[in-house]
Amino acid sequence: MAIQTYKLTSKYPPREQFAITSQTTRAVVSISCNIAEGTSRQSKKDFSHFLSMAIGSAFELENLMMIACELNYVSEEDKKEIINNIVTVEKMINGLKRSLND
Repeated sequence: MAIQTYKLTSKYPPREQFAITSQTTRAVVSISCNIAEGTSRQSKKDFSHFLSMAIGSAFELENLMMIACELNYVSEEDKKEIINNIVTVEKMINGLKRSLND
C-alpha cells in the first residue's frame, strides 16, 4: 500500500509537495512503522496502543485520498482501489488488536 501511495502522490502537482503529498506519504509510512514498533513492546497493552495509532494513520490516509480525489489529483478508480486496500488493512489491524485482548 505504501508503494501504491507513493506512486499516486508522485502525480500530484509540485505545489503540493510540502502539503498534501508530504502528509499522505507520512500517514502511509506511519501505519507499518507503528505496527513494527508495537511488535517490539514487552506487553500486549503497549502493542495494542501502537496498533491503535496505526489504525488512526490508516483513517488519516483514507481522508487524504478522498481530499486528493476531490481535487482531481487521484482518479475515482485509483481512489476506490486504494480505499479498498486501506479498509482491508484497517480490518486486519483490528483483528490483530482483538486477538491481543482475548
